[in-house]
Amino acid sequence: TGDYRLLLLGYPQPRIDPGAFVPAPGLDLELVLIWASTADLDLAFSAAETDRAALRTTRANDFCQDVTATPVERVTWDAGHAMPGRYSATIHYRHNCTGQPEPVHFILAIAQHGEVIDIIGGTLAREGDTYTTPIAFGQ
Repeated sequence: TGDYRLLLLGYPQPRIDPGAFVPAPGLDLELVLIWASTADLDLAFSAAETDRAALRTTRANDFCQDVTATPVERVTWDAGHAMPGRYSATIHYRHNCTGQPEPVHFILAIAQHGEVIDIIGGTLAREGDTYTTPIAFGQ
């Protein structure tokens, strides 16, 4: 029971070039968010346990400062530091920095031990929208 809202988008999903992402060597786990917009998207993760000292994060378009039209965000764990278990990656549409009317298309690439395990294309329609995907590491 309850109220539900269904949002249908009339936009095609982004086409993904399998060669568009090359994982960095020497990492346990790598999450890379790519989009072609001046919007502020944030890449976040959750994990039961992780060595925070081995975690590296790169941000883009945060709070609409230093806006670029080709932003990339990364979250990585150095080799030997990501704990086996269930992780999740979440993309948040934070700010529409330049008032663009169209949704934001993104690509999320996931690599483990230098091998691409998934490349996901998606769309966030407006500020406040999120996308979450589970990741099993070392299981």
